[in-house]
Amino acid sequence: METLMNTPSLAKVLILFGAILTLYKLKLPLWAAIFLASALTGLWFGAGAAGTAKNMLLSAASADTLCLCLIVVGLLGLSHLLNDTGSLSRLVEGLTAALGGTARSAAALPALIGLLPMPGGAVFSAPLVRAACQGDAQSPEQKSAVNYWFRHIWEYWWPLYPGIILATILFSISAWKVMLIHLPLTAAAVTFGWIFIMRPAFKQKPGANAGACEQPQGPARRDAMRAAVRESAPIIIMIATTYTLGPALSAAGVNGSAVKYIPVITGAAAAIAWLAVARRAGVRRVAAALFGRAQVPMILLVAAIMVFQGTLIRAGAFENIQTDLATYRLPAIVIIAALPFISALVMGLAVGFVGASFPIVISLLPAGVMDSTDRFAYFTFAYVMGYAGMMLSPVHLCLIVTKDFFKADFFKIYKQIAVPCAATLLFGLALSALYKYIF
Repeated sequence: METLMNTPSLAKVLILFGAILTLYKLKLPLWAAIFLASALTGLWFGAGAAGTAKNMLLSAASADTLCLCLIVVGLLGLSHLLNDTGSLSRLVEGLTAALGGTARSAAALPALIGLLPMPGGAVFSAPLVRAACQGDAQSPEQKSAVNYWFRHIWEYWWPLYPGIILATILFSISAWKVMLIHLPLTAAAVTFGWIFIMRPAFKQKPGANAGACEQPQGPARRDAMRAAVRESAPIIIMIATTYTLGPALSAAGVNGSAVKYIPVITGAAAAIAWLAVARRAGVRRVAAALFGRAQVPMILLVAAIMVFQGTLIRAGAFENIQTDLATYRLPAIVIIAALPFISALVMGLAVGFVGASFPIVISLLPAGVMDSTDRFAYFTFAYVMGYAGMMLSPVHLCLIVTKDFFKADFFKIYKQIAVPCAATLLFGLALSALYKYIF
């Protein structure tokens, strides 16, 4: 027993991840597997039975968990109403006409929603991807990969993502400079996503009806595009509300979780209200969309993820991992690479891996780096490592809700995203080396 308790913290975390995936493979609901792993986490990290129960309850009842559950309810309800009123099909039809193909619209829709940095936002773009795809021509895993991958292409530099905001502050790099040095990463993510995800998913199958995907031309195309603009009103309302209310709350002195969640919740509510009035959805249809049985598994998933993350934090897992890495006297560059990746793998959030690892990364940099442009190279190096860990994290909320929405196999989704993730990571590492040379 003592040997088991003295297992290195990093090994414990990796074993717990393996346990989650194994239990899921054995047909246990994913939320149940994560809840069980949370209990094992507390016990294994020495919190004791009472301490583990307390940590899990505190995490479940936290403002972050409750607000995330409310956001997911709102986003799922909005997506159901969009589908129920026919707005979704008209939006997809118009975008498909404008972009000249289902593959382009399937990639563009989650990318559009990705401009709105909302927790679990993939659950909103998933119905759009499903509508844009060609029925059963793509597998659930291919649809999942399209939604998940293109949802996150902006997170390298988009200045409204909390992870980017925190990273720019810690490294003392202005947002516009981060945009300039990380725009190539978004271009690489789009390129590799198109090559390794979109092309295999949307290639024409032998014997398929070539005319089935023909796009409208002339007046018909213009009409479809106008319809897309009209039907995108709920999405525009949500984005506009989120981006205006957030700064307004900050200017009024409101901070903390309120600034992070209230704009998204209010935006979803405003979009639902618009649909209820403009499309005459009615109270019953709105209530059915918001409080249907389909909401329950997703709420349990969100709660399980937040409990698992909270238990790891309260049990001191990150501090123990950092101590282990220092004890093994690894080279500084290895720790600078490992800490963001491991933190992201454990937390599944950009702001999480930045907050947990970047202060330590900065403390390990050579003297004078933070006062020179050399920090651009280290910033890119650490961020792309963390980003790769985040995209591969089995507790990344967007990955889990996407998998659940499309009823896809977890391991087959990883097969879809592993190659583009590795290619983008290698590109990012090469880019950081280039920046070290030119700056």
